[in-house]
Amino acid sequence: MELHAYYLITLIVSFILAYACVRYLKGRLSRFGLTGIDINKPEKPKISESGGMLLLPGIWVVVLALIYLKLVNPISYLFLFTITCFAAIGFFDDGFGLFKKGERWKSYVIKRGVVLLLIGVPFAYFIFGTANIIPVIIAIIGAASLANSFAGLNGWEVGSSFIVLAGLSVMVAFSPTYTSTLLYLSAAILGAMGALLVFNRYPASIFPGDSGTLLMGAFAGCLIPFIQPWYFAVLLFLPHMVDIGLKLKSNRHDMSQKSERPYVLKDGKLGIPESKSLDFAKCLISVFGPMEEKQVVRRIWIYVAANTAVWTSLFIIINSI
Repeated sequence: MELHAYYLITLIVSFILAYACVRYLKGRLSRFGLTGIDINKPEKPKISESGGMLLLPGIWVVVLALIYLKLVNPISYLFLFTITCFAAIGFFDDGFGLFKKGERWKSYVIKRGVVLLLIGVPFAYFIFGTANIIPVIIAIIGAASLANSFAGLNGWEVGSSFIVLAGLSVMVAFSPTYTSTLLYLSAAILGAMGALLVFNRYPASIFPGDSGTLLMGAFAGCLIPFIQPWYFAVLLFLPHMVDIGLKLKSNRHDMSQKSERPYVLKDGKLGIPESKSLDFAKCLISVFGPMEEKQVVRRIWIYVAANTAVWTSLFIIINSI
């Protein structure tokens, strides 16, 4: 069997396992009190939170099977360790307030950043050595933070992360440091993310929570150091950077918009509130006018996909010369 067939099988099996876990276990999250309010719906439904944790069982099964079949090398354990720890931090933050979001935003970010830094050290040290430990950790924490902040609407963060990770996977395949292990791992994560998106797209029945966004972002960050030249990989996060920049400029003291209503809902469409707080979605609404939530998210996906396609294509051209 050719290698690309194994990649496809990995993707499909990961999708099936993650789909089963999310479908049959999301109700348990609600019973444990892990719920979030979908504030952009007229009825304000409570739905399950921290869906990212439900992806881990399937990912572990798939990756351990790949290790057993000797299709991937032992660095896969470090990938598993890193994304599991990032997801766990997000899970305990979502459900149990590991870091107090009610305190000053800067203090919250610093405390969580320190913990995530410590988690990233083993991956950076054992794979890239002492000399490169700082840039590798910055890549992991940076990508995780960007994925975590690019959120707020049904399917926004999961769909965007899926697109970016697909682009990173292509870059890995054309990078001088390419190994089949990285593509197998990417297939496992993409399959799981695709399954979560089925339940998170409009109208969502589960939120990924910080456990999901940190898992997806951390894995993307783990791939970036393998991609050369690395700055093309970073450019895939340009929409996320614009989002962060808008939030810093317009509302640096409440970037998560916890103390305000992010959007105005009228006649089933999202509009911009009177406050001057901005993010990527609000900019689209300001340009195109009020839209349904799913329309806003689709436009975001289009911009993320276009940005990903441009830089991925340039990367392929440069590495093919």
